[in-house]
Amino acid sequence: MKLVEIRLILFILSIFLVDAKAWQVEVLAMNKVGISGASTNNYGGFFMCLDKTRPDLVIGGNAVTFGDDCLLAADPTWPSSDLFLQANDDIILEIDKNSNGEPAKFEIKNGANQTIYGLTDNGLATQTGSQAAIELKSTNNGNGSVLTLKNETPGLFNYVGAINFNTISSTPGQIAYSSSNTLDFRVNSISPLMQLSNGANHIIMSNGAKLTSGGMWMDVSSEAKKDLEKQVQVKEVLTALTYLPIYQWRYKEEPGSLHIGPTSEEFRQIFGLGPDDQSLSPSDLAAVAIAAVQALREENKILREELMAMEDAFMELKTVYLSKKRRKKLLKLK
Repeated sequence: MKLVEIRLILFILSIFLVDAKAWQVEVLAMNKVGISGASTNNYGGFFMCLDKTRPDLVIGGNAVTFGDDCLLAADPTWPSSDLFLQANDDIILEIDKNSNGEPAKFEIKNGANQTIYGLTDNGLATQTGSQAAIELKSTNNGNGSVLTLKNETPGLFNYVGAINFNTISSTPGQIAYSSSNTLDFRVNSISPLMQLSNGANHIIMSNGAKLTSGGMWMDVSSEAKKDLEKQVQVKEVLTALTYLPIYQWRYKEEPGSLHIGPTSEEFRQIFGLGPDDQSLSPSDLAAVAIAAVQALREENKILREELMAMEDAFMELKTVYLSKKRRKKLLKLK
């Protein structure tokens, strides 16, 4: 029987015979990895690299396993001992014990020895890659995948959970659920840019605009938010409004819904309002209508005054006419 075969038999026996005498054998392969039997530390069996005095992988030891039937572990009495899973000379998994420069306690690596997934002592999980992604797959036809962020702090807290969008130096974006029952959307220094709430206002924007629980959108219109340039000449607005075509139309993506109104291009061409000619501000539309109503009211006031003056003149003429007619009648009687 060859020497290598004898050594393998001794290794197998060392796994099952816990009380056997200490054996130590080395099987030299191309990568110079050795396999050893029971050591003086009373392990059930372990793997050990060449020229080392401590095992790299322990199987079923007694003195350090506290009754476990099978244990895959690095030597807990050796401070520099990490656990590696290696394939084709590349480390694909590492469990770190000594914190000697590794980014995490548990690491999964790629073929270039780069950590693509890591888990630290405090529960921070990191996934790294040129375009890192996490995919949740559900096999239940009735339910989709669920991502849960849970805060079990018994006392008051600011945020139940958050999703941060980080660069190497800052957090330009965040979606967070707060203790005030609001979902906050943060972008750069705007904190928050938008809030979703179950209160009186379901949507609250950082600029003050909001959507009420009744479904009414409230534009920002405070004088404190505006630079007032000049008083509008309502007559000019009314005159310009007469040149604005009003159409009956449908959105191309909503052929079943009918609307009336102007186009944004013609509205901007006539009034010069808004940031572009592709959209219309409800506030501008309402303001044009209000200005036109004010102009019409002014015209109506002038017309009423003219009418009253004409009525007064008519009554005066009528009085003069009746007076002359009465005089003629009196002359005939005489």
